[in-house]
Amino acid sequence: MAEGRRLVACKKDGTEVTVHIAMNPVVLETSEVAVILTVIDISARELAERTEFFVKELTHRARNVFAIICAISRQLGKHSDSVSNFQDALEDRLAALSASYRVFEKERWQAAPVRDLVQSQIAFLTTEGMSQIDIQGPEVCLEPAPAEYLGMAVHELATNAVKHGALSVPTGIVDVRWSFDPRAQLFEFQWTERKGPPAQPPERQGFGSVILKSIVPAAFGGTADLTVAPKDVSWTLKAPLATGVIQK
Repeated sequence: MAEGRRLVACKKDGTEVTVHIAMNPVVLETSEVAVILTVIDISARELAERTEFFVKELTHRARNVFAIICAISRQLGKHSDSVSNFQDALEDRLAALSASYRVFEKERWQAAPVRDLVQSQIAFLTTEGMSQIDIQGPEVCLEPAPAEYLGMAVHELATNAVKHGALSVPTGIVDVRWSFDPRAQLFEFQWTERKGPPAQPPERQGFGSVILKSIVPAAFGGTADLTVAPKDVSWTLKAPLATGVIQK
């Protein structure tokens, strides 16, 4: 009965328990047909199943976090010229991850809204800096795995904009846009800086470039394009919806 549905019964004391209900027809000696209704309390079994699921999910997420930290540490080691620079850069990236995880926690570790994710990564800006950023996009959520990487990308972009880009001058403007196209099965995210100081392509590829050009698009199974032009910087990510993009 009610296959695939969660059934709840009320006990004498008013508490609710999860139950399984079975209905079986029985032919009596009088040739009449009766129905035996069996109600079984399965709340203990449900609790055990939830506990097992929680442990598996926690193990999976812990492994994923360690893998991300190892990847960050490995890449930072290649691009740091001193131990102190490595420590500062690592702490900075771990703080960015922590900001993303607070969004996941708020959503009970379900899909995180893109808007909340972006805002979590620019929260370090002053009120003046926040007024230079225009954020617009539909109500779209990302599952934790891709959301972690997009958070890393936004952190890199925001940090660079404060140090060298549009947010380093009062006239600079940053546009953050994303779109969701069910027909094309495409999610697109774009960060655009305008009216900033003259920008020059870096002489060597740093860790931020590796994140934006390689790590994040690979995590999404998509492509990314980073363009640096005089006074303008843009980063565009295009990814298939199958990588954990959900429309509310």
